[in-house]
Amino acid sequence: MFRHQFLKDIKLFLSRYKFLSLSILIIFFLFATLIVFAATLDTPDGGYKVLRNFSKITFHNDEIQSKYPDPIGACIYNNSNVDYFVPTKTLAEWGHFASTILTRPELKLYTKGCCGDGSCAGSEDVFNCPADCGHFSCGNNFTDVRDSQVYPTVLIGTQCWMAKNMNYGSIAGSPYSQNFDGGVSKWCYGEIGASACNIYGGLYTVGEAENYSSNNLNQGICPPGWRVPSSSDFSNLVTYLGGYTAAPGKMVNSGVSTWPNIMASSTDSSGFNALGAGLYYGNPIYEFAFNRLNTYTSSAAAFWESGMGTLPFFITEAGSSLVINSLNLYQDKSAASVRCILDTSSNPILNSTYVLQYAVDSSSPAGGTISGTNPQSVSYGQSGTAVTAVPSSGYSFTKWSDGSMVNPRTDTNVTSNIYVTAIFTACSGSFTDARDSQSYPMVMIGDQCWMAQNLNIGTMVTGHNAQSNNSVYEKYCYNNSSSNCNTYGGLYQWGEAVQYINGASDTTLYSPVPTGNIQGICPLGWHLPMISEMSTLSDYLGAELVAGGKLKQTGTTLWLTPNVGADNSTGFTAVPSGDLTEGAVFGDLSYAARYWGASASVDTGTQSADMFYLMYNSDSMVIDASRTNYDQAYSVRCVRD
Repeated sequence: MFRHQFLKDIKLFLSRYKFLSLSILIIFFLFATLIVFAATLDTPDGGYKVLRNFSKITFHNDEIQSKYPDPIGACIYNNSNVDYFVPTKTLAEWGHFASTILTRPELKLYTKGCCGDGSCAGSEDVFNCPADCGHFSCGNNFTDVRDSQVYPTVLIGTQCWMAKNMNYGSIAGSPYSQNFDGGVSKWCYGEIGASACNIYGGLYTVGEAENYSSNNLNQGICPPGWRVPSSSDFSNLVTYLGGYTAAPGKMVNSGVSTWPNIMASSTDSSGFNALGAGLYYGNPIYEFAFNRLNTYTSSAAAFWESGMGTLPFFITEAGSSLVINSLNLYQDKSAASVRCILDTSSNPILNSTYVLQYAVDSSSPAGGTISGTNPQSVSYGQSGTAVTAVPSSGYSFTKWSDGSMVNPRTDTNVTSNIYVTAIFTACSGSFTDARDSQSYPMVMIGDQCWMAQNLNIGTMVTGHNAQSNNSVYEKYCYNNSSSNCNTYGGLYQWGEAVQYINGASDTTLYSPVPTGNIQGICPLGWHLPMISEMSTLSDYLGAELVAGGKLKQTGTTLWLTPNVGADNSTGFTAVPSGDLTEGAVFGDLSYAARYWGASASVDTGTQSADMFYLMYNSDSMVIDASRTNYDQAYSVRCVRD
């Protein structure tokens, strides 16, 4: 009776609430299906993994049957509150899901261990894993994903080393608590707590350092992608640094706080940054004790080599010198530092080939061409071959898009792909100096872009007053007449011309001598000519004996008769601006044009400033590297960077 009434009630309910009842049936069916489907999610043959809300799952190549760089695999992170079922059974299903990821901002796809770190911490697209992993190249800091400690790195020869001792693991409570227990323990020097470890790194027994593996090449306690160096690694390092006598001074930190006795013999030119971190010296014949940390008797650095049972690589002080020695330790009770080296056998960074590509910048497509091998394929840490940015007629090379002004350029120590463009600038018309809005014509002579008018920036001071380093541009005008500056440009003492850099003045030269272009008093993007640039100019014009006439303004309106050889075929338009000599005497107006250069030379044993000059009675361009009267005032012509 009850069963009959229940069925009758169900029939009545369905007839009255058809839409609602249909929905309930659909929900019931989906729920039942989900229960059956969920039973297959975690089974090996289910063909799916569940990606739950705000979590991450890892795939291996065999799970997705794909062709990622083995054995990298992939990681997917779900930044939402929705669960996803991720297919792993067939490549086609995976490919469909992967394409879906690209349209869903809440799902992020990562490479697994693209840099050999075995983690899902990277941010690289799994379908385009870059050779340099997008976030590390030797010389940059490396972050250990296990504890987020940061280690500087340095490339020495072809080896990539950490430039800091390992400091991974928990502090052990006693000297005998480092053991094969699945964790990593360290001692901090003197058992004074983490402060010593933070400076010098941890001290480890050889077993702990190598994670109790006797393999000659093993990761040990180093981060994934790095390993404990072998004896051969240290031997190659020493050889590269010049041998056992020269290498220690190039490896140890030069600070007095870490090596008290050997500051003079230490440069750390390699960047290895070995500290006098000491060690825990265990020997059954002697006492067990921490020693040789920053001591005036004998500081030391000891680094374990891979292969349990080997002696550590040992640097110690011998008087005021450094030596590399072997050290016989009671190894299962002694503790030394660990310095990791990049594992090139499993890490794609150093096994990669990079592409160097050079092009003409889109801002000046007609400005020139690139000469040399282009593109180039270069292995990690190696060098490319020279390429030259060759300007077209009427253009000059300005710089590469990465800021380098070196031309030709050779890229060295390559650790990533390089794509740079050569920027050329037309050298015609006029240029406006933003500092005072004066305009200067420009002229292209060979591959040099020169101002075609003497510089005229500054506040006029009279000839009886020396120009000074007072942050104000100062100039002389011939005979103290500003109208002469309008015609001939300003006259500048050498110190003012180079703007007093590195101690230069009207009585002293540079100390030290600067490198590269020297802007001096020239506008930004221009510089005073070096003596080499003066020589380039004269050589292009057929040598000093005939170059002057091609630079001088024609006629005798400004130049004194006969103005020999003047045809101004270059457009340089040199005018006879005269000079200011000792005793505040102006002279040689109409007779000569003299121009300061930026470089300084040693002539007959005496340092001197460089300049060139032109005369009314000669068609020569005389380059003079023997000017010792820096207080004389000459004209300035700038050349574009």
